[in-house]
Amino acid sequence: MEWLSSILPVTVVVAITLFVLREALEFIKQWRADRRKGQAYRKLLARECELNLWAQWRLEETLREIQQDAERGVKAEYTIRTLPNGDVEWRRSAGAEYGGGTLSDPRTDLMSKIMVDVATLDQKLFRSLEDAYDSLITMRHVRASLIQFVTGETEDDRMRLEGFPEYGLSELEGVRDDLNRLYRQCTGRPIDKADKRVRG
Repeated sequence: MEWLSSILPVTVVVAITLFVLREALEFIKQWRADRRKGQAYRKLLARECELNLWAQWRLEETLREIQQDAERGVKAEYTIRTLPNGDVEWRRSAGAEYGGGTLSDPRTDLMSKIMVDVATLDQKLFRSLEDAYDSLITMRHVRASLIQFVTGETEDDRMRLEGFPEYGLSELEGVRDDLNRLYRQCTGRPIDKADKRVRG
C-alpha cells in the first residue's frame, strides 16, 4: 500500500476506498431487498394458486356434470345468476335432484401486476408464472363461454352447451399442471386438494 500512497495522495486513496465500500454496502442492501421481495411474491403467488385451484376444480366439476347429463340423456335445467357480491352461482336441477355452487372467475390481477418485477428477479419463476397466467386466461374463456351458453336464450346456445363440456375439459387439461408448477416454484412442494382456498 506504501507504493500506492507514493503515486496518489492519501485523500484520493481514502476516497476510492470509501467509494468501493459504499458501493459494496449498497449492493448488499439491494440484494437483501430483492430477496425479501422475491419471498413476498412467492407467498402471494402460492396463495393465488390455491384460490385458482378451487376455481379450476369447480369449473371442471360443472362441465363434467353437464357432460354426464348429456351422456345419460338427463333433461336437466341449468341456471346461472350473479350474486350481489359479484360471484356467479351455478345451479343444476333434474326433477328432485339439484346441485350447484359458485363459478369463481380466475384470479389474474396480481399476476399481471407483478409479472415484470418477477421477470427481473427470477427468470425461472417468471416462466412458471407466465404459463400459469396463460392457462388462467384460457380458463376465463371457458368459464365465460359456459355462462354465455347457459344464460343464452336461443336454441343455438342450448345446442352448443351440449357439446361444450368436451371442448371445455380439453382446454382445462393443462391448467392444474401449470398452477402446480408455479406453486412448486413458490413453496417447494406440489399443490394438492387440501391447498384449495374458496375465498381470498
